[in-house]
Amino acid sequence: MHGSRSLFYSPVAVGTARLDSSVSVLGIPGRLKALPPGCVESDDGIPDIVVLTETNAAALVASRLRPALAAVLPIVDVSGRIGPPSRFRRADIVLGGSGCNSLADATEMLHSVVQRVHGLPPPIFATADPRIMLLARLHVRERAMQPRRDPSTKETVSYDDEIAVPGARMLAEQLVGLGLMERRFFDMRSVCPYCDSARLSVRERCISCGSADVADHAVLHHMRCGYQGPEEDFFDPSKEDVLRCPKCTRRLEEFSIDYDRPGTVCVCRACGRVSGDTTVEFGCLDCDADIASANIDSRSVYAYSLTEAGHACVTSGSPAILAALEPQERTAGTSIRNFLERQADLGQHRSCILCVRLHEAEGGPSHGRSWQQIRRFFAAILRECFTAEAEIVATLSTYFVLISRDSKHDVEAALPEIRSRLERHFAVKPMMEFAIFAPDEVLALVSSRDIHH
Repeated sequence: MHGSRSLFYSPVAVGTARLDSSVSVLGIPGRLKALPPGCVESDDGIPDIVVLTETNAAALVASRLRPALAAVLPIVDVSGRIGPPSRFRRADIVLGGSGCNSLADATEMLHSVVQRVHGLPPPIFATADPRIMLLARLHVRERAMQPRRDPSTKETVSYDDEIAVPGARMLAEQLVGLGLMERRFFDMRSVCPYCDSARLSVRERCISCGSADVADHAVLHHMRCGYQGPEEDFFDPSKEDVLRCPKCTRRLEEFSIDYDRPGTVCVCRACGRVSGDTTVEFGCLDCDADIASANIDSRSVYAYSLTEAGHACVTSGSPAILAALEPQERTAGTSIRNFLERQADLGQHRSCILCVRLHEAEGGPSHGRSWQQIRRFFAAILRECFTAEAEIVATLSTYFVLISRDSKHDVEAALPEIRSRLERHFAVKPMMEFAIFAPDEVLALVSSRDIHH
């Protein structure tokens, strides 16, 4: 849009007309040395635009602004493009220089975003609910929450909005269930059944000895005697570039007259087996598990956008539909805390919590009566997978299994069997995400009120 001076990492719907009134600008970490015409330094009120002036300023946004403001307000980075791309994912617009003209361009481009921020009800800026923050963030930008391929993460995809609203993807799934967001298919990933990592290496193995030291070789066919075998068996060790049939010892000279190449075979260098078939196996780069192709799981990746109800939830300033979830979340949090306290009092170290997140099958209902029936049925069969002493609590479509006599490692080993026992009851399998937490890991989540994530 502005040549090499502008780079968008989080696209926003931009306006072209100049703002009719002055734009208040908050510089982080400090004041800007110069402001373009039409911009004023922010006072103690809510700024219109946040400007990052130094390389590491993005990390200071959360400490300078209330959480809702940090999530919703548009951000411009004028510190320069030196550094890894991840540094700029916090900003809506990244400019190559800090001159007045560049910032003037940014304020003009963000005109419509600023206007929509002005139209938000005051309670939005005081909310502590991250779901409202996410809805408001996407509402003012008029865009979807778009995934980006990211090999640095176990999931191999990430959402830039999670930098502003931690746990944004799981929050979006909750909001889809409430009808406030909708999702669109982006990609399908193969994932490890033990740790859900999508960072997998693929390798062929010998069907006889299981070695990965296999290679494809061309097959030669001697037309006169009919012998077929790997090309390397035809090389004459005494003379270079001479082919000789290992069966009848005749020399092969002319292709298509003396011999041809009908295909390839796989040769195992470990055991010497020659075969037309190999087995395919995956290696997890995170937990180091070796996984047969039949046991690999699949996960869909989605982009998320607001529905009309989602926009109305933001603009009304009365998100009553979200309040219905609070008692459920508090009950789940209390049950988990009580479980942890009981285990600590008993001195029980072999305990853990299995978290199962349920999503509808592709093309299935995201909410409504049929989806509620699926969730109730799932809760019943989940109960059958564990002994009576295991406690199960739920919040929306997330189920927590409180396990008192097995460690995180024990449950990880049993996870493929648990998954199989759950899936076999469904003709159309819903998507299931599994996570296992040790007691100390759960304490960190509970204390941050993230149990529903």
